Amino acid sequence: MTTLDEAPAALPVIAIVRADDSRHLNSALETLADTGVRAMEITMATPGAAEAIRWAAGGGIRE
Repeated sequence: MTTLDEAPAALPVIAIVRADDSRHLNSALETLADTGVRAMEITMATPGAAEAIRWAAGGGIRE
């Protein structure tokens, strides 16, 4: 497991995800993961952000 101190070197790209609606939010997160992005921030201004975070953290994103 990567510690918080090691994260910037281990995860050099952090995607910031912000959307006007949540229709395609989960598929966007999956696409980011499929292309190698391992660190994502979903802004709370995005409708459905909390649900998407729970979905992703609960294993919704394929590894």
